[in-house]
Amino acid sequence: MTRTHRLLTSRRHALALPLTALAAGALASCGGGAPVVPIGTPGAGASSAASPGLSGPSAPSSIRVEGVLGGHSLDLAVGPLVRYDQTTTVLLVHVVRPADDPNTEAELDVAAAWFGTVADDLFSSRPLRLADPASNRVWVTTLGGSLPGGVLAPGDSADLHPTFGGVEEGVESVVVMLPRTGFYVVDVVGRDQAGDVNLDGAVRDAAIDPGRAGALPLEQYTEAVDDSASQATTDETVTVSVASDVSFTPDSAVLTEEADGILKGLSATIAAYPDGGDLAITGHTDDVDEDSYNQALSERRAQAVSDRLGELTDLSAWAVTVSGKGEGEPRVVGTDDAARAANRRVEVVLTPVGGTSADDGAEPGASQELPGTSGPTAAGPDGVEVPGGAGAGGPLTIRLDQVTRRAGLLFAEIVISGGRDYPTSHWFTDGAGYGLTNARGETGSVVSSIVAASGVTLLNGGNRLFPVDYLPEGAQAHRPLAELYVKESLQEGMSSKILMVWPDTGADTVVVDRPEDVSFGAAPWRLTDVPVVDA
Repeated sequence: MTRTHRLLTSRRHALALPLTALAAGALASCGGGAPVVPIGTPGAGASSAASPGLSGPSAPSSIRVEGVLGGHSLDLAVGPLVRYDQTTTVLLVHVVRPADDPNTEAELDVAAAWFGTVADDLFSSRPLRLADPASNRVWVTTLGGSLPGGVLAPGDSADLHPTFGGVEEGVESVVVMLPRTGFYVVDVVGRDQAGDVNLDGAVRDAAIDPGRAGALPLEQYTEAVDDSASQATTDETVTVSVASDVSFTPDSAVLTEEADGILKGLSATIAAYPDGGDLAITGHTDDVDEDSYNQALSERRAQAVSDRLGELTDLSAWAVTVSGKGEGEPRVVGTDDAARAANRRVEVVLTPVGGTSADDGAEPGASQELPGTSGPTAAGPDGVEVPGGAGAGGPLTIRLDQVTRRAGLLFAEIVISGGRDYPTSHWFTDGAGYGLTNARGETGSVVSSIVAASGVTLLNGGNRLFPVDYLPEGAQAHRPLAELYVKESLQEGMSSKILMVWPDTGADTVVVDRPEDVSFGAAPWRLTDVPVVDA
């Protein structure tokens, strides 16, 4: 069953206009079975040995990866993903911590770092995930405990077998998101291609939680850089929230010139669905003034938006409903200026016949100039050096050589180095939701909001694209398809990786931006001219 998710706001209130449509692409298979890393690991070299216990064309070769998990080097083979039965798959991972690992830490718990522990289940934040860009879905690991054997000293090796839900026939490969290490495209195979791996024992040791077995739809959340509107897209709906402070003259239902630009973009999205569907337009106000006055104002503003959309595009195929909620359904609980501004909005929800499209006709507004930034700016392959916070031992260098396009998604492996003695979350977390909400402003994700890399966005035509996200079963807030735990302090001379996945902009290069956030005091930075490479 597909769920429809209600859009909530962030404290920066609303987002932009016509959001960028996803560009179509092709998911590349890993071919001969060797792991494919969308972003090449500097210094990585393939070894000659295949993973023990594996056989056939899907058995990956081991590769040397460097600068992962806080500065470690590992010899790693990832895949294949084995169909155990209709409801369970098992991922095969073989890892060696070489004797010459430059990080001299006595022990390295790769199982906890990659797969999480039972404590993560309390917050629906297991870090290991699979993505299928072709169907726009994600699976979280069903591992219900902690895998044994993952603590490695130099020279040690381990075979680790985390589990996921069922992956249906027809899906030939998936992308493994191995936290703080890399993305790997792996084959999905039958049990007969698992060699002598003890799959029964792997499933038993996993203590599977069946509540996490289902594939989850990936969604998008975008904000306008001028705070004029926000948009959330699921596989069923497109929800655009238009900020009343930008769209209406004060205390009235008279649309401004700025509102017309927003509604023209929205009309282009509506026109991209000629078969129509349901179109709900709902006005909302803050809690200032009497209830009856706010109710009437919310209704008049919703009607003004409906009337103007009807002038801009043909709505005859749509079942249009117009209503007002007054102050009855606030986005943000509070009486301060920011909360009240967030609550003053008109929400437009499109539910097209047949679901949403990967190309909704939205205009990205590419002619708009990039917003200013007070942080360092440089080309992605050159990297930027950002200062540490008070008492930090040194600055952090952030570099992104390229992003890889796979079927409408952009995969990035950001390389970080330096930043000694200061948590790296300072440069990646969405500060507006620090400790309380996620980037959308949803409550219910306190821990993952504090240390998730959800605050790094793509700038595209006046819009700020956040990492694609998903709603775990039973959760109240979305989780980003990005690192969920960015909290390490790097040792001198060490580097690591931050993994992120964004919607595809369709461009040949992208601009990656971590905006300034005064409420959090986080350090802004920007990487321009990051090449986009087709998988």
